[in-house]
Amino acid sequence: MKFRALLLFSMCIISYSIQAQNTSILTPVEAATKFLNISSDSVSQAFSISKEVPFLENSIIYAMLTIKEQGDEYTEFNINVLVVENNNTLLGILKEDNSIYTDALRLTNVEIDTAPYMVKENSRAFGLRLSYSGSSRVNPYSSETINLYEFSGGELTNILNEFQVLSERGENIGWDSGTFKSQESILIIGDSQSNGYNDIVVKVKEKVRTYTAENENETTSKFTVKGFLKYNSELREYVFEDTASKQGN
Repeated sequence: MKFRALLLFSMCIISYSIQAQNTSILTPVEAATKFLNISSDSVSQAFSISKEVPFLENSIIYAMLTIKEQGDEYTEFNINVLVVENNNTLLGILKEDNSIYTDALRLTNVEIDTAPYMVKENSRAFGLRLSYSGSSRVNPYSSETINLYEFSGGELTNILNEFQVLSERGENIGWDSGTFKSQESILIIGDSQSNGYNDIVVKVKEKVRTYTAENENETTSKFTVKGFLKYNSELREYVFEDTASKQGN
């Protein structure tokens, strides 16, 4: 009786172990070597990430930057985006050859954004945010851009490319005074449509901070509508229309 109980317990442990191995999530580097058929040496581990797909069961989004070219003071990357189900089934793939070039302006972070970007009634996009930073102490600069990817009918499409959603720049005068300005944008799905896609409202907030040895002052505006991202059927992507410039015409 004890032997049977021990045998049953051992079989349960083995079954659980095999199941755990089968359900473990591939790392971005493992996914790259498996589905892109490339060497792990060409994958940037610092800028290759994954995230569960909230609108697809048992699926993972992979965003991997692969090194296209590298020198002493610069690096060129290509973006690869995958949607994978249960570690084995490739649902969608997009290899983007439009390189990310970093030199004095360095790439510092990559993040997958799974906010509900409902670009159509039955089509949801996800984002890839790329953060950059300059190296100057006198004139510091940083920015963040977003790509949007539509996944529909087994096809991945880039429908918004490197749209700037954050910009921070400043000037340090000596060691005790300076001025810094930032502009932050948020994207909101609107009620109108262009060429079958929902328009995206772009709201912007601006902040200005000045400081001296004696005091510091900061002013921040509220989020206001700056313009709209509208889908262009010829370019097959969203294009920004500035509200102010349109009113000026």
